[in-house]
Amino acid sequence: MNEKSENNEKLAQHGRLLKEECDRLKKSRQYLDRSYEKCGKVVKRRVIDDYQEDELEKMEALCARFARTTDIIIQKILPLIEYLNLNTRKGSVRDLINMGEKLELISDANNFVEIRLLRNSIAHEYAEENLIALFDEIMRRTPEVLSTVDKIDTYIKRTVV
Repeated sequence: MNEKSENNEKLAQHGRLLKEECDRLKKSRQYLDRSYEKCGKVVKRRVIDDYQEDELEKMEALCARFARTTDIIIQKILPLIEYLNLNTRKGSVRDLINMGEKLELISDANNFVEIRLLRNSIAHEYAEENLIALFDEIMRRTPEVLSTVDKIDTYIKRTVV
């Protein structure tokens, strides 16, 4: 097999992998959207102890699904798109987000960097007094993540054969 056919096979392999990851992303989007709707019905309280256990479970599910969806975008989808566009994988997370903005998959790179930082906060937030602010921020940012998934799905359907 010559170098050109090896490269074509590698690109085809990455294209198939991108479609598989997009299917995972769409499923993750469904779960995130479902949690977002449920949490939209939760009455906001001032202190964490005022929430019912089932309300906290809904909010924690939202946090986990938000983190999972953003991880799939940043760790799986964007690197594969980068590889298919540039035939290499060399960018930082910020480079991937900037590329996503240039391809109109991400509305605003700076906002998505904040989403990434928020995702990191989910894994490291233990202080109860900060949890309400974290939940509020996730509720505020979830529509942008959902929109990004939709744009990625459209892009993949349009560009990956």
